[in-house]
Amino acid sequence: MPKTQTVELPVTPEAALQRAERAVNGLKRFKASEPTSSTSLVAKTKMGFASYGETVTVVVTPTATGSSVTVTSKSKIPALLDWGVNKANVATVVAGLNS
Repeated sequence: MPKTQTVELPVTPEAALQRAERAVNGLKRFKASEPTSSTSLVAKTKMGFASYGETVTVVVTPTATGSSVTVTSKSKIPALLDWGVNKANVATVVAGLNS
């Protein structure tokens, strides 16, 4: 099941996207993320023991106080059970955004 979390950051959208890129690149098994625009990036894993791979998407939206960042992780192949991998991916990226 896909997991999504949105966080507010008191930084510019550009700084938020840089933080997100560092956080996603810190995830094990992920290929280097690449911004898909000035406000989003996508990173993917290869198939592993516990899954067929995941896609993590980060979308940054400007707000009056900084940026809103939405992080989504979903399995490449729909599955009823993801062994908590998507939740862990989102939690790791969100932790990286706040550091």
